[in-house]
Amino acid sequence: MLADSDLPLFAWAETPERFRRAKGDPRDYAAEWRAFAEARPDVAASILKHASDAADLGLPRVEVNALFADARARFGVSLNNSWRAAAASWCCEQDPRLDALIERRRRKVTK
Repeated sequence: MLADSDLPLFAWAETPERFRRAKGDPRDYAAEWRAFAEARPDVAASILKHASDAADLGLPRVEVNALFADARARFGVSLNNSWRAAAASWCCEQDPRLDALIERRRRKVTK
C-alpha cells in the first residue's frame, strides 16, 4: 500500500516555455488561448460549433461561460476562466454572426 507521501499530488509541473514571462510582466490571455486552441483544436472547434449552433437556432445570446462549462464536461479539460474574453473574440473572428450574440466588455487600460 502506498503512503500519502508516495502520491505525487503536490508535484508541480514545470511551466511550458511559451507561458513563461518575466516577473511583473502581465499575462497575455489572448496568446494563452491561441496556444490552447492550437494544442486542442477539437475543443476549440466544439466551442465554436456550439456558439454557431446557437446562432442558427436564433438564440438572442451566447454565454462563453456556458460554452466553457460544456467543453470542460465533454472533454475533461481545464480551461482558464481568464481566457473567456479571448475565446469570445476568437469565436467572433471565426463566425461574424456571433458578434451580436456574444456580449463583450471593453477593456479599460490601467497604468
